Amino acid sequence: MTEDIKKNLCAIRNCNKCIKNLDGSCSGCSLCDVAFCRCSKEKLNRCLVRCPRKLGTFNNIKIIKDDTTLSENSFYELPGYIPIMPDKLGYSFDFSKVNNTVGIHGEFLLSANGENISNIYKMRGYKKTLNLSSDIEGIVEFYIKDRALEGFWNNRKELYKQLKKLKFKAIITPNFSLYEDAPRSEHLYNIQRTKRVYNEMIQEGLPVILDIIWATNEDIEFWIKEINRSNIKTIAFSFMNVDTRLKASNAWRHYLLGYKILISKIPLDIEIIIAGISSVERVREIKKISGNRKISIMHQAAWVNSRKGFSSKDKKQLERRISKDEIFQMNLDFYSKEYEVDS
Repeated sequence: MTEDIKKNLCAIRNCNKCIKNLDGSCSGCSLCDVAFCRCSKEKLNRCLVRCPRKLGTFNNIKIIKDDTTLSENSFYELPGYIPIMPDKLGYSFDFSKVNNTVGIHGEFLLSANGENISNIYKMRGYKKTLNLSSDIEGIVEFYIKDRALEGFWNNRKELYKQLKKLKFKAIITPNFSLYEDAPRSEHLYNIQRTKRVYNEMIQEGLPVILDIIWATNEDIEFWIKEINRSNIKTIAFSFMNVDTRLKASNAWRHYLLGYKILISKIPLDIEIIIAGISSVERVREIKKISGNRKISIMHQAAWVNSRKGFSSKDKKQLERRISKDEIFQMNLDFYSKEYEVDS
């Protein structure tokens, strides 16, 4: 392993000032800030994580590393709220309050292994598949399972062609997972994959939005540097968390701090899609931090709550005589109104 691969892969950490480097105990960036995995040889061969114990891990990061500038994308003038529509609609809803813009969930758009667009979407397009009117524009997101994300990566060149035919308003780059207990080498690999996919999609003529994935403050600084040396207009930032207990509350503060650092160091005219937050109170906190910056909130709570007969405005279950479709329209109108109001 050469010294330039072994150390300072993130191009942010100053290894010359690190005590581990000074006393000769540094094992490379991949071992910084995370626990070293203790898999047996059998588990190691089956594990999908890019572990520093695996032969070729550092070389793989070097191979996919994209040293070019982030390509310029568009400013989309998005509504304050973008409802995600995961299922086919059986009723004609009024989406005018969200500028006839909806989110499309990538989990159902892709095949089970993530390597292709599902046949029904290929044949009918996303509007007919979801029974959306012709004036609706879709923004597809890929906050989906790791298995599908790996399939996307492996067959991405073919997927770019398939996505182009669907004519989405915008496409958010795949949200490759950065688990806090994963080796640092896995984080760096996925960050480089995100950058590469973004630039590749721009080159293919796709209307792409960069999703900011991060695990540490160094990752935030990496994206700040990349954004500031580019002419990027729109990005996405996710607050999604898999744990709903006490850890989720701590994660919210952690993500909020990361978001605050990011927006304090990038141009004010960059538009941001916020994913994974539906709470009106938390959105108000995000808007307060964001100031005059243009942000859009994307989630599927309006639809999911309506299928349970739950009113987002009243925060309670409604009577059964009120249809789920009526509740969805109520939830849609509620979020669009609340998110547009300045905090």
